[in-house]
Amino acid sequence: MNNNINNTLFENCKDYYHHYDCNATEIKEFYESSMSEKSNKAIYLIKNILTINRKQETYKYLEQLNNIENAIIPLKFQRDHVIHTLNCFLLGIYINEYFFSQNTISKVNIFQWKLASLFHDIGYQLQIADRLISNFKKNIAEVNIKLDINFNLDKIFSILIDNNLITLNNNINSLDLIQTTLNNWGLKIKVKKEFNKMKQNGYICHGIISSLLLLKTLDELYHKYNHERLNNQTDWNQRFFDEDIVSACSAIFTHNLKEESFKNSKINPNKMNLLFLLKLSDILQEWERPKNNLDNGNPPDLFEIDIKQDKIYFRTKVEGLIDILKNQISPYFDENYIEIVPI
Repeated sequence: MNNNINNTLFENCKDYYHHYDCNATEIKEFYESSMSEKSNKAIYLIKNILTINRKQETYKYLEQLNNIENAIIPLKFQRDHVIHTLNCFLLGIYINEYFFSQNTISKVNIFQWKLASLFHDIGYQLQIADRLISNFKKNIAEVNIKLDINFNLDKIFSILIDNNLITLNNNINSLDLIQTTLNNWGLKIKVKKEFNKMKQNGYICHGIISSLLLLKTLDELYHKYNHERLNNQTDWNQRFFDEDIVSACSAIFTHNLKEESFKNSKINPNKMNLLFLLKLSDILQEWERPKNNLDNGNPPDLFEIDIKQDKIYFRTKVEGLIDILKNQISPYFDENYIEIVPI
């Protein structure tokens, strides 16, 4: 591999991959593969990474997202989220093993990181549909103006989120579970308010949808394999659900909220290391993300990363990206843990 961010991540993390249920040889092959091969390799690797936890069938959400994104590449608003998902996971391993350990920050639980990183965008399919509907309504509205007619398009064309999505077995409300987690993290965010705001304003937040869909799916699997929800010696131990799955889904729920949601509290890695890792990895992972005007995304040799003492140094040659990343980071984090600088 050439000297680029992928090479840096691989060389520094290859001895850690087995802890995360990855095969270093397969990761290297993924990094070295062509962009046309990468999405299928990413799905294969994600399935394998989840197998040890018996959650491998959930990879099909990502497989479906890949099929949809490949079908709508010509749309100007669309860019890759499948290759991005695996790259986020791998970037997070580097930050988890080096930055956290050097700053006496508790490392993120590996199972929690698998779930949060690999499933944080599965709800994007619904956001894509929402954007398609918005474009359709805009076109219809323009026609109506020319015809000098008017009717309420919002009541005719909209995506409705039924409350069944937030209702788990034993009549547990998933929003209550997430709220308890955010309270424990010290985040002053009202979960039901964010969910209801999304419904009332008629837009789709893929983070909220990804979180609730994953929590609903895994709750049903727990109901199937551990109906009495016992703390037993199986892969469906209820403690894993209460501690790991709810934490991962809470991080996913929060990672795409708008900056005004963080006006009263910021993301502190000492209190919410999982959310810190997910939000930061999601923001920084800007290479190899195919989109309409860039078939292969920005190449990895335009990016570098290293960690020195208490800071992450992220460097890029991509014009205009430094200011974009700084503006994405500053509203969310309560201390300056990262420097974004040119190469």
